[in-house]
Amino acid sequence: MLLRNIDQFNGLCNGTRLQVRKLENYVIECEVLTRNNVDHITLIPRMNMAPTNEIVLIRFQQRQFS
Repeated sequence: MLLRNIDQFNGLCNGTRLQVRKLENYVIECEVLTRNNVDHITLIPRMNMAPTNEIVLIRFQQRQFS
């Protein structure tokens, strides 16, 4: 299940159910199981995630699959 909106236009939204077909070093190949794009194959890349809160003085970044 996706935990964040990746591509709302193509139906990759928070809560979309996916089945992992293949794990690679930099992408996950998934098949969409719900919504309008059932049986559609999609690739989810690794993404850098950094907080947008400017109050925090320490800058950190996390790289993960969404």
